[in-house]
Formats: sequence, structure tokens, C-alpha cells
Amino acid sequence: MTGAGAQYEIEHVTRFRYSEPVREAVMTLYLQPVNDASQHLEAFSLGTDPAAELSEYRDCFGNPARFFDVPSEHSELSITARSLVALHPAREPEGPGPSWDDLRGIETSSAWHWLHPTPRTRPTATLADFVSAHGIDRGDTPLSTVRETTGRIYEALGFRPGATAVDSPIDDALERGAGVCQDFTHIMLAILRGWGFPARYVSGYLFPRRGGKEDLMAGAGHAWVECLLPGLGWIAADPTNNTVSGDEHIRVAHGRDYGDVPPTRGTFRGVAEQSMEVTVNIGAADAGKSARRRSAAG
Repeated sequence: MTGAGAQYEIEHVTRFRYSEPVREAVMTLYLQPVNDASQHLEAFSLGTDPAAELSEYRDCFGNPARFFDVPSEHSELSITARSLVALHPAREPEGPGPSWDDLRGIETSSAWHWLHPTPRTRPTATLADFVSAHGIDRGDTPLSTVRETTGRIYEALGFRPGATAVDSPIDDALERGAGVCQDFTHIMLAILRGWGFPARYVSGYLFPRRGGKEDLMAGAGHAWVECLLPGLGWIAADPTNNTVSGDEHIRVAHGRDYGDVPPTRGTFRGVAEQSMEVTVNIGAADAGKSARRRSAAG
């Protein structure tokens, strides 16, 4: 083991069931946690049933991804990923941070993907009404703006599993006044990018320590925002939990929005209805604590 900090064991199991046998199941996976200076991947394994040969590659954002093809006929498909991750203590940014002039100085060419809207983060009239109604505005500095916006979104929206779908536009959550972590993240991305923040969608896991709503958020995974601030680098902001630079967030992949980095994405050949069940087990390896959460989607 290298470095200090919390160590987590993660088991992520996805099960697909089909109403009729199918074949030629092709899938891309984003399940391997990040390995860098702030998060060390101690161990990782990935397997499927039926067994398939897994190919590894890096996507256009630098994320490690896996691809596989199950050509044989099958009625069920399971994917199991196991990870051991050590997180280094995260420090809350100190001081006022960079100025707005510093933020405008970021080269557009190097941050193009993180500055422009996507189908899931497109500004809308409903978003403009939401921003106005809840007093969401630019603060004195970019860093204070990130903190304030995180808190305003957290206070304005309720966390309600099932209120939206993974492909829902932000207006669905805004009109309902509730959603899940993907919705909170997409809404914050739309607001920040509109102010000139390079900001990206991060997928991963949250270890639940405080209980209650946070336990529900652990679910099958989690999502939050990272903003690029001059002199500070990428700063994490979690509007679902009202935290900045949390040290219980385990990063897996980043993209422009959820559509770039879903845990599983694929298709199959056959005439059948598909159901999916995801089970995630997250344990604090150093303390022997564990948490088990289940999420099911049709």
C-alpha cells in the first residue's frame, strides 16, 4: 500500500436478464477506478458470466474502458468488478482562490469539451427560471461561486430515486423539484458552463458515513462535478451532498455528461425485453465497516 488515507473495497455487480434468449451481446464498461496522485488503485478485477474476452482501451478523455462481446446464446449476463482503492486526504481549498480574470485566461482550446453545453446540460428557459427563483448568481470569486452554487442546488432540490431516468433532460428534475445525483450534476454543469467554468461530469462511488439521505445516494454509484480553477486544478463539488473536495468520493471516470461514461453501455441481438439489476458493496477496508445498497432499473 502507498500513501495515507482511507482504503475502500468495492464490489459492483450488474445483472442483465432477458425474457427470451439473446446472442451477440456487445458492451463497453466504465468500472475501473482512477489511479493517480490523490487516489491509488491497489487492485482491480473484472469478469463476466458467460465468460468473455475483455479488451482494454483509453477513450478520448483518457478514461480506461473495457469492451467485450458474448457471441453465444444466453438468457442472463452478469458483470462483476472488484476494486481496492486508497484515497489520500483531500484539502479544502484555502483563501479566495483565482479571480474571474484568471478564469477567463484559461485557453479555450485545452478546455473546449468542458466549456460547451451537451444535450443533458443545455441551458433552458426552465433553468433560467430556477436560477432566478433561487438567487443563484456569480459570487466575488470563481471559488466562492462554486461553493455557493453547490449549496443553493442542494437546498433547492430534493433527492428522490425514480423521479427521473438516466436520459432525462434537466427540465424534468427542475419541474419536479427533485431528482438523483445525475440530475443535480447536470444542472450544476449547465449553470457553471454558462458562466465560463470548464466543468466536467464525474462518475464514481460515495462511501456513506452520515446515514439517512446519503445512504440512499450511495446506491449503484454516484456522480458529481469537477471544475478547473487556475492555480487549484480540478476542484470537486457535490451538489447532491453540499460538499466541496470530499474525501469519501471514489472517482471512476469523467466526461461531458452521463452519456460519455455510464458504467455499462451496450446492445444485443434478439427479440427480448431486458431488465437490469445493480448491486454495489462498499466497505472501509481499514475499519472493517461495510455498506450494501441495491438499485434496480427496467
